[in-house]
Amino acid sequence: KWQCEVINDLGTQSLQAELAVSPESELRKPKFTVPLEATSVMQREPVTLKAVCTADPLPHVAWLLNGKELTPDATIITNADTKELEHGL
Repeated sequence: KWQCEVINDLGTQSLQAELAVSPESELRKPKFTVPLEATSVMQREPVTLKAVCTADPLPHVAWLLNGKELTPDATIITNADTKELEHGL
């Protein structure tokens, strides 16, 4: 049980709280839980690709096209939801 106590010439006040400590999460190598899906789009049309994985610690995510890593810019936007390790391009 944790307690914080404050005291001055006019009185005393204290607060108490319980602290539950969970064990460290189990380290896991990256594993895709939802694979990339093949898709077709018309030229110059936007496309969204999504991959979902589990890992601990959080992995570095890289998107590659023909073996070359893509760099986010005005036409390539990446985003990640670290709660579910969902990463989209």
